[in-house]
Amino acid sequence: MEQLNVLQKIAIFLLLLDNKKVSEILNHFDQKEIVILTEEMLKIDSKLLNNFEKILKEFLQISQIYHVYNFKNFNQVSSLLKHSLGDKKSEKILTFYQLKNIFMNKIFYLNTFDSMKIFLAIQHEPISIISIILIYLNKKLSLKIFFLFHEKKRIKIFENIQQFSGIEKFGLSMLNKILDDIFKKFNVISTLDSGKKYALKFIDSFKKKK
Repeated sequence: MEQLNVLQKIAIFLLLLDNKKVSEILNHFDQKEIVILTEEMLKIDSKLLNNFEKILKEFLQISQIYHVYNFKNFNQVSSLLKHSLGDKKSEKILTFYQLKNIFMNKIFYLNTFDSMKIFLAIQHEPISIISIILIYLNKKLSLKIFFLFHEKKRIKIFENIQQFSGIEKFGLSMLNKILDDIFKKFNVISTLDSGKKYALKFIDSFKKKK
């Protein structure tokens, strides 16, 4: 993609939206900013407009970083994308972000578990899967889990993390299934833990009777 500045990206983004949506967006700018954006939009030629799909993806990635997804607006966003890109391209983009949203919700839930419990559930997963989970978990929890692995495995995990370049749509589908399996493992681990606690209590009470 041609190197574009922020103003050019915003101008291209606005040019390919419908007038009603553009007027809603411009309401958030002051008069000076609107003048600058208008000038920038008048400079955009047809070659630069070809960058719209990549710019749209960039805007969606930024919104994900700042946690501004609002899937209550899904129909509105879907309609907007279909109008701008057509059915096939808009469906691809929206499916990816739906899967990403499901994945991030599961990671958010995973952050509520104890580091040892997560380690026991993921320790036999492929290195690539372990690495991705550690990348997306909060840093403190991720480091605790990382140091529970033996040294050789830690080196491999670290190498994978360094080489990480993002998740594709197919990868997200697979990761969501793996996380579902991990949550099932938590139930087994919890059952084993409660069984151990019950056994210890039983032994302790038996000793007292003796």
